[in-house]
Amino acid sequence: MDHIQLISGHIHTPFSYKNYTCMGSVRYTSPLEQDHYKYLFHRDTKRNTIEGKQMVINPYVSISADDQGAITSSLIQQRQAEIDEFSHEAFQGGQNVALTGAAPSLAATNLVIKTDTLNYDTLENNLEPHLLESLSSRTLKKKDTSSLNISFTLDMAQKNLQSSIIDRKIIVKDFIMSRFPNEFEKYRTLLDEMHLL
Repeated sequence: MDHIQLISGHIHTPFSYKNYTCMGSVRYTSPLEQDHYKYLFHRDTKRNTIEGKQMVINPYVSISADDQGAITSSLIQQRQAEIDEFSHEAFQGGQNVALTGAAPSLAATNLVIKTDTLNYDTLENNLEPHLLESLSSRTLKKKDTSSLNISFTLDMAQKNLQSSIIDRKIIVKDFIMSRFPNEFEKYRTLLDEMHLL
């Protein structure tokens, strides 16, 4: 249904896909939201265009510290350019979206440093001089560990999902039995086919 335009907002990375546009949120809510930029959007229904003006509100930029030498301002700017390119690519999925804005200054940037070796006591030794004073904030974050831990996390998520589905089935069954006790057996086959029991 190409004539229908679907638009929503969420805290995740803004993007477009076919006739769906996800606007994201205007500001960052935590360091978990990193490596994408936020925009304030305006949709022109007559021209069928969307303009996104970049909002520099609390941006989080992540850099892996163990793969290179000292972290410098030019390294952060390079990462910001990559994020900007990623942002533009995320809107190549079907909508006519024009993004404007420049990379945020260091003073407006929250740096997330992914590392397994650095700590806050030794951090300054691995940064360009005076970089700490130039940033809005900096956070150390452990890198993702082994694939065994990832598979364990996925396994736990699957078990939690399955448990949640089972809980919902019990709620549906209890509700139907309490409201329509005489009809329950009559509709059992249909409910089974719909995977509600």
